[in-house]
Amino acid sequence: GNEDRRHTRYEPRDSRSQITLPDGREYFCEVIDISLSGAAVKVDVMPSLRTHILLGKMRGRVVRYLDNGIGIEFVRPLEKQQLDEQVR
Repeated sequence: GNEDRRHTRYEPRDSRSQITLPDGREYFCEVIDISLSGAAVKVDVMPSLRTHILLGKMRGRVVRYLDNGIGIEFVRPLEKQQLDEQVR
């Protein structure tokens, strides 16, 4: 299946973050989980797919819609060390 290729997902240490849209608008969001390659966030705004956004300081793009938010794929995968700083 396609799950075995995916990076392990972790719960963030602090789930509060923000996304910044290309026009500069910022929205608070809650990080549901995060991996080296992306994150799932609860947010009140639904940018169109492939929109480039910032999650905190990490560049990514919207790749899917969730029931209560969006799935983000990072433009460049995180380093393991960066991830370790983000998670418990």
